[in-house]
Parts: sequence; structure tokens; C-alpha cells
Amino acid sequence: MNIHAIYTNEEIGALAKQRFQEERSLQRLDGWFLVKEIRRECDGKFGDLAPALKSAFVGDATVAQFKSVFEAAGLHVIHT
Repeated sequence: MNIHAIYTNEEIGALAKQRFQEERSLQRLDGWFLVKEIRRECDGKFGDLAPALKSAFVGDATVAQFKSVFEAAGLHVIHT
């Protein structure tokens, strides 16, 4: 069965936006969700770079984001 037989493209988009909003509002660390958002941002910024170089920027952005999340939660982070 095709998903489009159950939902229209607009309904799928609305459900996805609702789910993303729910994930952002949770007061817990869901690393996979944060990394997906970071990767999406980096795809826009560094999409024209070679995959290996883009991966390096994604990794750096991920470490920086997690560091700020942990520090906001009162955890001390050592990053070298």
C-alpha cells in the first residue's frame, strides 16, 4: 500500500511539522534529532563541498551544538 493512498502530500507535510515541533519541545536530549537538524543546516551551508569535507563541518557543528546543550544543562564539557 502506498502512503499517498492514505495521506495527501499536504497532510504528510503537516504531520511531519507537528512531529518536529513535538520533538523540539521535549525536555530531554534526543541526539539523533539534534544531529539530523545540524546535518540539514550544514547541507545548506556546505552542500557544494566534497562529502568528506562536508562531514568534517557536520562533525564540528555537532560537537559545538552538543557542548552548548550540555553546558546549558549545567554539565561541564571538556573539548580538545
